[in-house]
Amino acid sequence: MRVLYLCSAILLPAVVVLGWEYLSYFAPGGRSSIVFAPFLVMAHYATGLGAKFFMSILLPLAVLCVYGRRVFDDPAMQLAWIQFGFAVVYTYLLAETRDPLAGNFAWTGQVANYVLFVASAVFVLRHQGTRSRTVPCALAFGLHAASGVLFFVFPGSTGTIPAS
Repeated sequence: MRVLYLCSAILLPAVVVLGWEYLSYFAPGGRSSIVFAPFLVMAHYATGLGAKFFMSILLPLAVLCVYGRRVFDDPAMQLAWIQFGFAVVYTYLLAETRDPLAGNFAWTGQVANYVLFVASAVFVLRHQGTRSRTVPCALAFGLHAASGVLFFVFPGSTGTIPAS
């Protein structure tokens, strides 16, 4: 009964709205189309994509290394990693023809990264036990927080924000 309720209350309206948006924007005769353009958008706005990618998921990677298989036994973490995988494909491999450098698919990766980050933090809070597991995850979180503070203080210095 719960699954039927969730599908009718959340999934069905989401699919209908996304379908309508897709047909109005990307259908034949629409304003744009989706193209396979690996790294076109991301490489335009940033350099050192590999290092930045891994640094952006440092906490989830630390949780994965510290907790191992237990991470994928947790349904929330399974869902977070799966949606992150799909989002990475969208963000790094797709663009739109109307304004390819607008980076509209980049939002997918940013939101998915946030969801994975929060799911990883919640996982650590639920499974904290020994210091040998908590400390590396706290260190990864601290590095991420420090990076955010530096980005806030010096936003143009990282090469990720286009000059206006």
